[in-house]
Amino acid sequence: YQYKDRRNGMLRFLALLCLALCAFAYVAPQENIDMSKIRVVTFDVYAALMQLRKSLMQTAHKILSPTHSEEEIRALMGAYVSHYGSVRDFNSVIRNPNIHPHEDPFPHFLNASLQTAILEAGLYDHPPSWDQRADLINAWGYLIPHPGTSETLACLKRKLGPRGVKFGVMSNGSDGLLRKACEVFEPFEFDVYYSSTRAHCFKPEAKFYNQPLEDGYTREQVLHICGAGFDCLGARAHQLHSGWNNVFDDVFFNFLQNPKVDPEFVLHNITELPAKFGVTCP
Repeated sequence: YQYKDRRNGMLRFLALLCLALCAFAYVAPQENIDMSKIRVVTFDVYAALMQLRKSLMQTAHKILSPTHSEEEIRALMGAYVSHYGSVRDFNSVIRNPNIHPHEDPFPHFLNASLQTAILEAGLYDHPPSWDQRADLINAWGYLIPHPGTSETLACLKRKLGPRGVKFGVMSNGSDGLLRKACEVFEPFEFDVYYSSTRAHCFKPEAKFYNQPLEDGYTREQVLHICGAGFDCLGARAHQLHSGWNNVFDDVFFNFLQNPKVDPEFVLHNITELPAKFGVTCP
């Protein structure tokens, strides 16, 4: 027992020493983007631009309140939305053509997530109807933007468009649902959509982040605005410029302890983005 105590004490000491050394060695990078070279700005829709959880919860109440209690709706939607964070774990399955025959994986993922969430919420004896389930999946096309998003996108396009800057979506999701969700920004329109439909995979696959390169852009010409830390890490790991619209003040989990994969700047609201280009929006 004395030996085990000494060994465990030594292991704890080494773990603390490692953490201390990593913290000492880690230095956040300075912004080093030449904004004059940016030719396309892409956005993650569900995290960087939209209030996803709030939107889906509001829609779920309208759909389910006639048949389910408040507690049941919260349990179902909590499980349903939480599965979205695990979408990246299914890339290895998608890459196997013998297992995954679907060219557009996102609708199938949403359907499977909802079926699983129904069981996790304990609704197996009175699940939502098939019509209600279809409405809950289509709800991903009817979302509420973060405050100021519509105005900021319109202003950016008005001021940067004449410079040759394009604006695009680079987001997990099907092309149809993403386009439907982005109708809320009209008359602003995105110039290009980089989605799971086009890439046949989910972030953080290299194939996903390489979509702008297929359109002729170089890596230094792409700026991706992410809304989740793992998206920023994926973009930077694949050598794209990236800024983080960190509306929830999350902590960036840089498990590599490598400043090269840090987002190059952090926003607390998308309305702060124009200043990065040296332009002013009302």
